[in-house]
Amino acid sequence: MLLSICSGLGALVFLIKIADWKSLLTIYKALSWSMLLVALFCYGTTWIFRVGRFRLFLESGGQDISAPGIFAVLISGFGLNAFLPGKAGEVATIIFLRWKGIAGSTALAAVIQARILDLLALLTLMSTAGLPTALQLSAAPYSRAVLAGAGLLTIAPMLFMALDRRQNLERFIEKMYRKPLLSATAKTLHKFLVAYRRICLNGRLLAATGLFSLFIWTGEGMVAWFITKAAAVPASLSVCLLAVSLGNLGKAIPLTPGGVGVYEAIMAAVLHGTGLDWGSAVAVALADHLLKKTCSIGIGLPLAVHLVGDRGWSWLTWKEEKT
Repeated sequence: MLLSICSGLGALVFLIKIADWKSLLTIYKALSWSMLLVALFCYGTTWIFRVGRFRLFLESGGQDISAPGIFAVLISGFGLNAFLPGKAGEVATIIFLRWKGIAGSTALAAVIQARILDLLALLTLMSTAGLPTALQLSAAPYSRAVLAGAGLLTIAPMLFMALDRRQNLERFIEKMYRKPLLSATAKTLHKFLVAYRRICLNGRLLAATGLFSLFIWTGEGMVAWFITKAAAVPASLSVCLLAVSLGNLGKAIPLTPGGVGVYEAIMAAVLHGTGLDWGSAVAVALADHLLKKTCSIGIGLPLAVHLVGDRGWSWLTWKEEKT
C-alpha cells in the first residue's frame, strides 16, 4: 500500500515538474469560478444516474433501498477507493449493501454489472466521439478494431450467459454441493450466478442501465470540458471525452489508490497529443481529478464512517479488543 501511494505521488510530482508549477499557478489563478461551479453541478448530475442505475439492478432482484441509502453506499466506496489499492472500495460497497439488507449475491452481481457497463460506455464514447477527433489531430495508433476487441472481451460474461440458455454452468456448480470442502463455496457461487443471470439477461434492464451508463460518462467528460472553459483552454468536448475515457480505462488497473497519478498522466498525454501544450494539459487533468476526488472523499469518507458506526464498530472498540 505504501509503495502504491508513493508511486501515485511520484507520478504527480513528475507531471507538475514537466509542466512547470509556475505555469500551473498562473492558469489556476485565472480560473473562472462560475464555470467550475457548472462543472461541479455536472458531476453531481452524474450521481443521479449512478444511483438510478444501481437501484434498477437491485429492483430486478426484488430488493431495494432508498435512493439516499444507495448514494451513501456508492460514494462511500468511491471515497475508500481513493485511499485503498486494489479496488478495495468495491468490496466495501458490497459489505455496506449487505448491512443495508441486500443479499450478497445481488450486491456482487450489481457491482460487477455496473463495472461492465462502465467499460462498455467508455469504449462507446471513444469510438463514436473521441476517436475520430484523435485520428484527425494526432498520429496516435488508435484503432476501432482494438476497441471492438476490447468491447467483445467486456461483454464476454453477458454473452456466455446468453449462450448458456440451459444454465449448464449452474448445474455444474450444483454437482459440487455434495463435496464437503467445496459445498459452501459452490452454494455461494451458485447464488451469484443466478443473480447475475437475472440482471444481465433482462433486455429492458440492460437497455435502461446501458443508457444511464452513457449519461454518466458523457457527464464525466463534460466536467473536464467545463474545466477547459474555466481555464480558457481550447479543447473540444470530443477530445475531453476521449481523455476522460482513456484516463478511466487506465484506472481500471489498480496501480495506485484511486488511480492517482495514472489518471492525470494519461489524460494529460491525450490532451497534449491532440494539440494542447503540456502546461494546459496537466492543469486540466489535475483540476478534473481533484474536483471529482474532493467530492468522493469529502462526502464518501464521512458517510463510510457513519455506516461503520451504525454497526457499532469504532476505532476505540477495535483498539480495546486488540489489547
